[in-house]
Amino acid sequence: MQTIQLNPTTNLVLLVCLFFLNGCSEKQDSPPEDGPQTVFLSVSPLAKIAGPKSHLSRVGVGPNGRVHMSWVEEVGDRGAIFKLAFLEDDKWTTPVTVAEGDNLMLNWADFPSVVGGVSNNMAAHWLVENDKGMGYSVRAAVSSDGGANWSKPFWLHSEIESSEHGFVSILPEGAGTYRAAWLDSRAHATTGFMELWSVRFNAKGRMEDEVRIDDRTCECCSTSAALVGGTPVLVYRDRKDGEIRDISLSRFDGEKWSKPRIIYPDNWKMPG
Repeated sequence: MQTIQLNPTTNLVLLVCLFFLNGCSEKQDSPPEDGPQTVFLSVSPLAKIAGPKSHLSRVGVGPNGRVHMSWVEEVGDRGAIFKLAFLEDDKWTTPVTVAEGDNLMLNWADFPSVVGGVSNNMAAHWLVENDKGMGYSVRAAVSSDGGANWSKPFWLHSEIESSEHGFVSILPEGAGTYRAAWLDSRAHATTGFMELWSVRFNAKGRMEDEVRIDDRTCECCSTSAALVGGTPVLVYRDRKDGEIRDISLSRFDGEKWSKPRIIYPDNWKMPG
């Protein structure tokens, strides 16, 4: 048996193919109606478009069903470019630059993202190193033409002096509006804890409803969000007494976030 070693870019392409390309084999003998169903897929690699030193990739699908992929390419000693492409007719479009610079923060655990909104609206976020060289903050931008052009970047949070902001989740709300959540260390100097914050922003980068959801969270685990029946639902790793860090959930009812509750008491203790 021949073993083929694939580079990260090829792995990413194959993963995209597996999830988003359909190619069923010829119909097999039909199993009983109450029996197991078998699905056959054929996987075809796509031509790679990411350059050398590419990583931090994400694949997403907008409300219109359009598949997109974002990633970061390192350039030179410190430079980096945050890129975006779309899958059309089984081919990737020419990459678009969302952001670039020598202050992009590249964290293997904290990826930038692009989110599809209503119509041709899109939103993106990425991390940048703070001017003082301590920690990092979140920049965001919006597009009203399907990702072809992007707005001037803006801060996703009102406080930018503390050491860390990250692990962002963004959900589309209405026509050109989004709601984001992230981990925030603005109170860490006094409380010793990371917090979970949220904000709403529109297609012009105007922010409102910035609010704290939880004043004590795990400091190094990702957040995740989804629309469930049109309701924004946010999950993250909480932090309770005794360093128990279980997954919590909060829902946005149109006016406020609900009090977080533990999904299931795993009782995962740090360190452990």
